[in-house]
Amino acid sequence: MPPPIPIGQLNLKASPTNAHHHRNTEMGIDILPLYQGKGYGGEAIRWGLNYAFKRAGLHKVRIRAFEWNEGAVRLYERIGFKHEGRERESLWHEGRFWDSIELGMIDREWWDMQKVNAEKEEREVVVDGNRI
Repeated sequence: MPPPIPIGQLNLKASPTNAHHHRNTEMGIDILPLYQGKGYGGEAIRWGLNYAFKRAGLHKVRIRAFEWNEGAVRLYERIGFKHEGRERESLWHEGRFWDSIELGMIDREWWDMQKVNAEKEEREVVVDGNRI
């Protein structure tokens, strides 16, 4: 079996000790360009959300995207993050300032999505190995 190939990183920012009671975090993700657009980022984010809400018992997860990274914004929206704000012209990149787009997900939104997905799976029927 070949050794695993690192393709990026996902992190959940630790809260300062005096802020644990807020039960929130910021998620960051970086996937190497060769592996972008292949579903790895979405899979990693979903894994991170599962850990944050189900295991760590957090109330909220925030994530940010650079304004120029429209693909990331679309991915975060598809996963279920909601727009929460925009920090105007906060990032310098390739000769100009760009906005930082801020999105978030609350635990009840994640749990509601889990219920919908479970109900959807229950309704699916498998015939000859194919889901209908």
